[in-house]
Amino acid sequence: MPDSFCKHFVRGNCRYGDSCSYRHPTDEAEIEKIRSENPLLTATGWAAAKRRGAVRNGSKSAEFRRFLLQTFGVELLQSGRGVLDVAGGKGELAFELVNLSGIPTTTIDPRPLNRLNQYARRALRGLYHASCGDPAQQFNLAMPEAPSSLAQLRGPDHLRCFFGPLLWQPASDERRATFDEGIEEARRVVWTSQGHKKADSADPQGSAQDDGDATLSTFGRGAVYRCECGVECTRPDALEVHRRGRRHAERMAAGGRDPIQLEAARLIDTYEDALDLVARCSVLVGLHPDQAAGPIVEAAVALGKPFAVIPCCTYSAEFPKRKLPDGTRVTTHGHLVEYLRTRLPDGQTAIKTLDFGGKNIVVYSVPPQQRQGEGTTD
Repeated sequence: MPDSFCKHFVRGNCRYGDSCSYRHPTDEAEIEKIRSENPLLTATGWAAAKRRGAVRNGSKSAEFRRFLLQTFGVELLQSGRGVLDVAGGKGELAFELVNLSGIPTTTIDPRPLNRLNQYARRALRGLYHASCGDPAQQFNLAMPEAPSSLAQLRGPDHLRCFFGPLLWQPASDERRATFDEGIEEARRVVWTSQGHKKADSADPQGSAQDDGDATLSTFGRGAVYRCECGVECTRPDALEVHRRGRRHAERMAAGGRDPIQLEAARLIDTYEDALDLVARCSVLVGLHPDQAAGPIVEAAVALGKPFAVIPCCTYSAEFPKRKLPDGTRVTTHGHLVEYLRTRLPDGQTAIKTLDFGGKNIVVYSVPPQQRQGEGTTD
């Protein structure tokens, strides 16, 4: 065992577990000494309190994936055109569903899936499989061993647009034109530390629905996604330079190329294909989907589809008409959870707390065979 300690273990969780090549200190005094000498390794809040007993926020995709498998089952998830990962960000949940569980998955998000290379590299190093060391967590590993070549991996499909009602409303020429405009708008978005901005000043007019969610006239503004690295840029790919650092930027500027190249399996960019995708999906899911949390449940209810959403921010100012059954305006995370849960009658939805840090309450539709009358909380 090398003398060098594992910084991930000291922070709170090492995906390699006992197979890690670095030392996992067991003495609490030594751990505290290491953390005091290395402030960047200091866990705070939830991670500090639960350092040994729970999964860190970095493993939220894995926890959510296992929840989906255990709740809905492989057969349902694989049916139709598979899972819709709405506001799926960089695509890690979709990547895991496709490659670890064999579930067809499409990410709906206006941002490019510019982290697939990183996830592929992680898979080739065996990190995803190492994090499933507990036999109870190896649920449906369609790929029983870590891949040995990039050819064994594939990216999820990608519908690069904002998620809004025209994706599940009846087809029309007007909606087709709006969809095409939305596809182009998604590519014009400027990502900043405060959220996204449109490159032009156009601001479509239109009335909101009763709960304040996006309508046909506001398609393209149905979700807002926050830049994670705190920089302002005019191109989404510019964020990669900031994330990867100077050496990576210099290598790319000199004509270098990342040897690991994984892209979306298929880009969906036609109105008819997008409508078919949403109509024939198996389950709609969202992991911290920001403003898209409401539309996910709205679409699922309208189409009679199962859903599972882990909401994060409330955005009460943007959805001022959302109210609970008793008339209380939705202004807190707890309100939002209850609001989403009550989109269907009692007994058809439930909530469950998952084992990772941060916002970890999932609101989901209960499969018919599991319903027992009243909505439940685990």
